[in-house]
Amino acid sequence: MTIIGIKPEKFQAKDGTEIRGKTIYVNIPLKGNGEGCAGEKLFLSEAKLSKLEFQPAIGQKISPLYNKYGKVQTLSLLENEVIDYGIEE
Repeated sequence: MTIIGIKPEKFQAKDGTEIRGKTIYVNIPLKGNGEGCAGEKLFLSEAKLSKLEFQPAIGQKISPLYNKYGKVQTLSLLENEVIDYGIEE
């Protein structure tokens, strides 16, 4: 899967604590009877992002590792082909 977008997020958990992190938008090639790509989004908290060995960027190919609850635990970097669109954050 390839990163196609990254968006900072901030929201309140059910217990009232503030959660900060990033939503990472990816595309995944369709297999089987489909053509093209499907879109998906992954959320990582600041704590999980700080443990990564790389900084997520548009164009990178990644592989997520999910925990037993189906949430993204970490990301592995498969290919580091960063695309710079020249857009300021």
